[in-house]
Amino acid sequence: LYLWIAVAVVPVVVIIAMLVLASHRSATGSAAPVADTSGSYQQLVLRANKHFDQGKPYIDQGNFTAAAPYFVAAAKEYDAAWSQQSTDLAVGADYATSLFYAGDVQGAIGMVDTVLKLKPTGSVLQKALLNKGNFLAMAGRVAMQNGQTATSKQLFAEAAASYRASIKVDPASDVVALDRQGIADLSTTGAPSTAP
Repeated sequence: LYLWIAVAVVPVVVIIAMLVLASHRSATGSAAPVADTSGSYQQLVLRANKHFDQGKPYIDQGNFTAAAPYFVAAAKEYDAAWSQQSTDLAVGADYATSLFYAGDVQGAIGMVDTVLKLKPTGSVLQKALLNKGNFLAMAGRVAMQNGQTATSKQLFAEAAASYRASIKVDPASDVVALDRQGIADLSTTGAPSTAP
């Protein structure tokens, strides 16, 4: 099963993903991956995981243009799997992350909230809260870019609260450094001070 990926928040991901999706070509010039939403739960998850794994190296390199089509395909396949069985927290987590990297920030927030309603514990809970903070921070940045100051401040406050909740799950975890970085990044975007 997949563990949550700590999502690196990069404001341009939404715009780049939209540009890539409009052209339906990957950054390497090849045809974009195509989602196959047929088959059993296990088949769907395997295909989604494959697209997720193919996109992840591009994210690690900061090449969101090349990554987006893989995450679009993965999100569609995770959606089909989730509609068959909506109890696997790892699948829900990867679905939320795929939505985020596909450019659907609101969908990612909704999916991570769905996962959190299933009451994860331990590291799954901590990483879900970290990613929710990242998703909310991105939504806040988008709102700020669109001149929606009040909305952006609210989203930044929610992001900070999510990061703080993640820290409380296990203050000795490696995830805490990412939470603290998320909080620090909020202060560089014009968000109100959120030091824990």
